[in-house]
Amino acid sequence: MNWEAAGAIGEVIGAVAVLATPLYLARQMKQNNALMREQASYNMLQNQLSYYDGVAREPNLVNVVYGVAADDVEATVRLKAEAHATAEFFRWQWEYLRVHEAIFSDDEVPIEAFRREWKKARFGSYWEEQKAVFHPDFVSFIDRNVADADRE
Repeated sequence: MNWEAAGAIGEVIGAVAVLATPLYLARQMKQNNALMREQASYNMLQNQLSYYDGVAREPNLVNVVYGVAADDVEATVRLKAEAHATAEFFRWQWEYLRVHEAIFSDDEVPIEAFRREWKKARFGSYWEEQKAVFHPDFVSFIDRNVADADRE
């Protein structure tokens, strides 16, 4: 093999590398964007959960946030339970949307666990007024698969 043939092969390899590099970088950027979007979504969920879990745990926070008198035990208990329900709904929506976005399969959504918690914590009493906040597909999913636990 002479030097001219080796040089030609080198130029072909260089041309292929020049074409492959932008394709590789485009693929990497697409993966990075998807990861960043998922991370931002998770951080938003954590902010919501932190708020509602805090309200559900701390009676004084209920009094301050909702303007309920400290001696109004009934309202405090009701609002704490509502905050707990809202936090659970956000957790459930997170799991459901992972399936909806094909990250997990349909059989990985713990519907029976949702139903047990729904009945135990009486979430049905909070669902109707809160469902406007959630993703419409998630609302339909809960109405079809979980809310009917009250009727059983």
